[in-house]
Amino acid sequence: MRTLVLAAIAILTATTSTWAADEPKAIIEKAIKAHGGADKLNKLLGYKATMKGTIDAMGNAAEMNVKIVGQHPDMSKAEGTVSVGGQDIMILQIANGKKFDITINGMKIDLPDDAKDDVEFALYTAGFMQITPLLKPEFTLTAAPDADVDGKPATGVVVSRKDTRDLAIHFDKKTGLMVRMSYKAKTPNGEVNREKTFLDYKAVSGLQVSHHSITKDDVKTTQELTLSEYEVLEKVDAAEFKTKDD
Repeated sequence: MRTLVLAAIAILTATTSTWAADEPKAIIEKAIKAHGGADKLNKLLGYKATMKGTIDAMGNAAEMNVKIVGQHPDMSKAEGTVSVGGQDIMILQIANGKKFDITINGMKIDLPDDAKDDVEFALYTAGFMQITPLLKPEFTLTAAPDADVDGKPATGVVVSRKDTRDLAIHFDKKTGLMVRMSYKAKTPNGEVNREKTFLDYKAVSGLQVSHHSITKDDVKTTQELTLSEYEVLEKVDAAEFKTKDD
């Protein structure tokens, strides 16, 4: 049960041998335009989402219902339930930079180091959904192997920063939309290859937003989520992200 809960908390590579022909910076610039343009991406930093889906529960599918409010790059509050074996587990996760609280059925829990690392890196990767931060000088971009994502060709970049591990991001070659993130994840079950695929893009207030995501660890599907509601905002009230340490 604890493994299931820790996996749910981190809510938020099949590749060919051919190297991408496009320059990494050009790939990102195309993606920025595809997702709505730099002006909107840098202005509409807040969001609210309602989603449901399934998560692997030790070989069985458990149902998830989650509401999230967040602000790029590193603030979010996720609240919802994981239903398994006829039991609803209530989860509340608040992240504010490096500080976060996790509550299960009303009780705050302290994460082991591997689970804490998993949550922190998940938050780090979520910040790239804004796309524009990828062009900041603190990140080094190199070409990644081309990939086939959902039956369509995708070109990618490897994102490196000196204080953390690398992350590969792939974009649909035709549309420029982000379709996959791949990285090494440190989980309670050891290190795994994690792959997050983003599908079913829809326009929301001028931005392109994925409404269906699939997460796999070493090829095995661990989580699948579908958005039923999504709202973009310029800013979210900071009180939403207040942790017990504030």
